[in-house]
Amino acid sequence: MHPRQYRLRFLSDVFRVVVLPALFTGAVLRYGPYNPGLFKRIAFCALSIPAGVVIRSWISSWSAKRNAARLGAVLPPAVRGRWPGNLDIAVGLVRSLNHDYLMQYMGDLFDKYNTKTLNTRILWDDQIWTIDESNVKFMLIGPGFELFHKGYWWQERLESFLGNGIFNRDKEEWHAHRQIARPWFIRDRISDLSLFDRHTTDTIDIIIDHARDRRAFDAQDLFARFTLDSASEFLFGNCLHTLQGALPVAGKAKLGPKGSAIDDEFGTFAWAFENAQV
Repeated sequence: MHPRQYRLRFLSDVFRVVVLPALFTGAVLRYGPYNPGLFKRIAFCALSIPAGVVIRSWISSWSAKRNAARLGAVLPPAVRGRWPGNLDIAVGLVRSLNHDYLMQYMGDLFDKYNTKTLNTRILWDDQIWTIDESNVKFMLIGPGFELFHKGYWWQERLESFLGNGIFNRDKEEWHAHRQIARPWFIRDRISDLSLFDRHTTDTIDIIIDHARDRRAFDAQDLFARFTLDSASEFLFGNCLHTLQGALPVAGKAKLGPKGSAIDDEFGTFAWAFENAQV
């Protein structure tokens, strides 16, 4: 199913999770040996929906444990929230996104469970989070790359933002985009550090200038400008010179989706780019 058809996928999920268990339970009660009254049938059909969720969750957990044992692996620790379905964890993530540093809440969970990989199990479904370097390396550049697909959930969320580009596709489409981008990342190009050295020097000069005058600066904004200037010149041969633009002034800048904002071309782009991410 194409990522743009998320409405159809949503309806099919509703049918599978809500309608199908109720229809099955109603048919069993109607044509089985036990035929309760109308109100009891309605109650049984309603209860079949959460019961189905619990059963699917149990089967999923059992299957994961079985596969882990078969592979000689160990499952990551599962977060245990106070509310059913770890809804308090979901609320904490949303609040942290709006009020704290990015991923501060997840960092606190990693510290609490003393691990680098954990499972939040929100709504009884697996969500594996990791900051383990070996896991990340295995998924991105190791033999596990082909095993970790983006999947339709990721593609649906980012379809309007990234389209069918290399960051939002799997398998054949991803390989096609990779072949197109390959000439930009040959050894001669990525080993030519003069381009990055120039933009690094500009960035360091800005930091030194602010330090000399004892002025605060937004590091996130500055590094975003460095990244955009370096990437635009490296990929397209045309630098956008955002490092030469006006920087946000501490205590006076507006707050954007993920940091300070400024009213110029870079600020407009950064606002839209960050807003799409959150």
